[in-house]
Parts: sequence; C-alpha cells; structure tokens
Amino acid sequence: MQYQTATQLDDEQVYDFLVGLNRNLNEVRGQVVAQAPFPSLEEAFVEVRREEDRRKVMLNDNSALSSALEENIIPTTSGVPTTAIQCAYSPYIV
Repeated sequence: MQYQTATQLDDEQVYDFLVGLNRNLNEVRGQVVAQAPFPSLEEAFVEVRREEDRRKVMLNDNSALSSALEENIIPTTSGVPTTAIQCAYSPYIV
C-alpha cells in the first residue's frame, strides 16, 4: 500500500482543479503548473480568478455561461452568508 504525503495530496487537488477548467484558460493553467514552488490550491485559484476577471474587463464579457468558475452562497451558523467558489468541473470548493 502506497501512502501519500500531505504535499502530494495538496498537489493532486491543484491538478484536479486545473483539469476542471474550461479550455479557454489553458494559458493560465500552464502558468500555474510552471510555478516554482508549486502553488497551493488557494494560490492556483487566485491566478485563475485574476485571469478570468482580466478577460471580462478586456472583452466586456458579462456572460454567465462563459465563466469557468461558479459562485455559490453558503449559509453559515452566524447567519451571515459566505461565498464559495468552485470550478464548474471540479469537486473542490475554495
């Protein structure tokens, strides 16, 4: 039986997140994978979100269908909802 370290599991989550992105984000996907040291899931998400926001501004694209990320409002016990971001094709929520 092979055991994975925490770092290997974190890296796997980043890869799973990147695989779930739309094809139009291939360039940013390559940039994230090429980073040294390898980024955390949160750092990868920030890079993807930054690129998507940049494209929306540059292309004036407000279409919800073109989004590679999906926002969900999650109720909390404090009564103040929080926003979670999830790749449309990945099970991980950031």
